[in-house]
Amino acid sequence: FQLHATAGELDTLLTYVGDKAVVDEADVEAAVGRSREGTIFALTAALDEKKCREALFVLKDLFDQGVNPLVILAMLVREIRHLLHARLLVDSGRLSGVERDMDYGRFQRQVYPGIKSALGESGKKEDTLVGQHPYVIYQALKNTRRFSKAELIAALEALAEMDLTFKSTARDPATALERFVVGF
Repeated sequence: FQLHATAGELDTLLTYVGDKAVVDEADVEAAVGRSREGTIFALTAALDEKKCREALFVLKDLFDQGVNPLVILAMLVREIRHLLHARLLVDSGRLSGVERDMDYGRFQRQVYPGIKSALGESGKKEDTLVGQHPYVIYQALKNTRRFSKAELIAALEALAEMDLTFKSTARDPATALERFVVGF
């Protein structure tokens, strides 16, 4: 969430609607559209929940917005890395209290302190899962139950191969990303 950007979009929206008494979703979409960041996170959320159709729709939306395929690829890699790290944490048996239907408040009280104490400062690098906001960790732990360690490793390998393909061939990145989404 970026306050400055949001305030700017709100100003744009107010200018767009003028004296209109009620602002509806169509007004918002026409005036400011979707943010790229929000749409990229919608893509990773759809993948985490194994919602292929929704993920493909969001991916198309990203392409329509002109988002560079390498940006999409980087976000997918980040998400899969977080899921793999969460899978490894769960499989290690070092976390207690992780349950399927755990809410965020319970996670903060019961699980997150254990993560901090188990991994200490060694896990606090910004690019690791443990270096993320507690809600990101919670989501990764919640979503990782849908994936095996082998699936996540295979996905990272596929994304690494895709990165090389994007940078060394003229193959269509959109098709490659769509295939990845369907396969994942």
